[in-house]
Amino acid sequence: MPIFTGALIAMMGKDPEKEIPLFEVRKRISKLTGKYATYKNISKGSVVDKNGQLYLESKMGDIETSYPLIPETPTMENYRFHVVPLPGGRIPVEFTVDESGKVDMYIERNRYHRIGD
Repeated sequence: MPIFTGALIAMMGKDPEKEIPLFEVRKRISKLTGKYATYKNISKGSVVDKNGQLYLESKMGDIETSYPLIPETPTMENYRFHVVPLPGGRIPVEFTVDESGKVDMYIERNRYHRIGD
């Protein structure tokens, strides 16, 4: 349905990405997905898209974790999220995207650089 609606909006001379929020959200999701690592690869993780929901995944030894990234706003325009690793806990996760497309992820005091897809 969004593709049909997008085609109809384009035929009307408007930009579908500006008129349909879902298209902009999908674009933001694709910017953030990928593999991340801290300085000297001390800590690694991935941001994956599971049916339109971003998840923060990591593996330390035999322990694998996967937490949904809960956006601060429905359209993710500020790239601010949080995870809830324990009942009652809430850890902020923020992404920055610069003009060149470089993406960094901040989890508490840790800075992760996007290193690949």
